[in-house]
Amino acid sequence: FSYISKVIPFYVFISMIKIVLLKEFKSITGLWKVALMFVGLIIVLMLFYFVRLLVVSKDKKAIIKSFPIFLIGLTTANSTLALDKSIKVAKESYKVKGPFTRFSIPLAMILYKPAGAIWLGIVAAYFTSIYGAPISMAWLISISIVVTILNIAIPPVPGGGANNYSILFNELMLPLTALPLAIVLDSIFEFIITGFNVWSQSIETYCLAKYTKNIEENK
Repeated sequence: FSYISKVIPFYVFISMIKIVLLKEFKSITGLWKVALMFVGLIIVLMLFYFVRLLVVSKDKKAIIKSFPIFLIGLTTANSTLALDKSIKVAKESYKVKGPFTRFSIPLAMILYKPAGAIWLGIVAAYFTSIYGAPISMAWLISISIVVTILNIAIPPVPGGGANNYSILFNELMLPLTALPLAIVLDSIFEFIITGFNVWSQSIETYCLAKYTKNIEENK
């Protein structure tokens, strides 16, 4: 994995030169739409989680308690580094029982990555539309399955998702000339993706603990 990660920047550089020389600018001109749609959806989801957390906890300070987790993910793009902080916040700030915390948060890091799923879906839809492939109900079902599998398979380290784009593009039968653009975008937005993922995982852990009565009420 480390060897592949070292080769990716060189591959991206060569491929970007190829795009410029061949004047294949159609895949570049609409990239602002990808960024705008992703950021917009993340903001909407954050508002949803704010409301959800307030309703469940009935405490305005509950939002502030999970903010350090978001900052770790946002600044490092490494969910593994946020694991200890997530567990600490769950146990000490949200008073979630220890066994429940140690089980649910590592599991959520693997299975629950809403920002990653949204990002892969947007990238898939954008490049599919750019290269003229039809988007049908069968396509939506297929891409939902592929995105779910790839999202779970992403390693919790910076740049871990870059290797999945070749699989995504092959499944969609898209030309690999657009692959470097997807990787460049991923390297930019993976900080937001990781930050939102670890933050939402912390909130979902607390909400689930509240529903299942795994809160230490007396502490």
